[in-house]
Amino acid sequence: SHGITVLWKNGKLLAWMSTTTKWWKTSWDEPVKGIWHHLILAWDKDLNEMQFYVDGVEVDEDEEPDNRAAPPQLYNDIFLGRPNNAMSNFGEVIIDELMFWNDHHGFEFAERLYNMYADHIYYMPMEERRGDTLVGSGLNGRVYNNASLIEGKIGQ
Repeated sequence: SHGITVLWKNGKLLAWMSTTTKWWKTSWDEPVKGIWHHLILAWDKDLNEMQFYVDGVEVDEDEEPDNRAAPPQLYNDIFLGRPNNAMSNFGEVIIDELMFWNDHHGFEFAERLYNMYADHIYYMPMEERRGDTLVGSGLNGRVYNNASLIEGKIGQ
């Protein structure tokens, strides 16, 4: 399978992006549990690179992705809290908002976005749940296992 992975491991926040032929790996060594952070993964297909931004600041980049040979899979859904390979368990994750853009944007965009949201394609505010369905701006997402919505922001 291929896609985006963001996970907490051994005190680091890892952010990976993979296609069927390449794998970009970035990390952030200074995360603090219990505090909200604004994360951006910016991937440029033409330049063959990925940047990882935290709170509007670039913390890592990968300009030399590893080669990989992954067969195309049927796992095209987006899963929050586990990889989309249908074999992994869910982990603990709290997400306030999730947005996707279809173009690469660099540092200026990450900095501006950290200060205000603009021009997003999808917006899911993570505020309303009906049964196992997360509802937002014309998009619906499924909530699995013991996932719950939490009011407010941690650290405020």
